Amino acid sequence: MITLSVLNQAERKKILEASFRVLEETGVQIDHPEVFRKLGEAGCRGEEEKRRIFFPRSVVEEKIRLCPSQVRFADRKGGLFT
Repeated sequence: MITLSVLNQAERKKILEASFRVLEETGVQIDHPEVFRKLGEAGCRGEEEKRRIFFPRSVVEEKIRLCPSQVRFADRKGGLFT
């Protein structure tokens, strides 16, 4: 099995913290009304006039905890990579 690690722990933490900040302070433009509504129901703050959703850190952390700790990738021949 091949393990791919491009960034060290400090680099990953720096990217993660910056991502939390962007999602919480800058937000994301969501043009689809149903998606906008569902994100609001899930705990995100929305600015309807700008169609912008802001993701609280707590919501993002909760969803990250639901993700699997590993993912597998396969090449065209079915060879797996973790």
